[in-house]
Amino acid sequence: MPILTFGDLPDPNEVTFAERRLTTRTYASRNFLAAFGQDQGHLSRYIYRVFDEVITDDDNDWDWTNEVVFTTPGGRKQLQLQVARSAGVVRKLRIQKVPTSGDLARLETVLELNRDQSTRLIDMLRSIDSIPIEGERHRPC
Repeated sequence: MPILTFGDLPDPNEVTFAERRLTTRTYASRNFLAAFGQDQGHLSRYIYRVFDEVITDDDNDWDWTNEVVFTTPGGRKQLQLQVARSAGVVRKLRIQKVPTSGDLARLETVLELNRDQSTRLIDMLRSIDSIPIEGERHRPC
């Protein structure tokens, strides 16, 4: 039985990190000083969460249907947030696809939102708890 050492393992890259992350955990990088933009010189860090895509059928009771446009083999996506200056200030939000073929050392960006766009998305998600499901029904045209 051959003995493996850490030197025998391939160098980790962004894909191997994303593949090894657990869907039940949120990961944060070490902090660093931002090198570019309006946050240059301020503390920053990346926050990660991975999601495994699960295809589910809508119930027959729904008034609409969803169509899956694209599904990756393996279905792993990663959400990456860069926070800068202080907790909760999102500088950039990325949704990345973990490749299963081609360049296996780089994640593919599916969606990237800047500071303003990230703020709008986060504000929308925060507002979900305050939007009642009851109310006027939509009337067909």
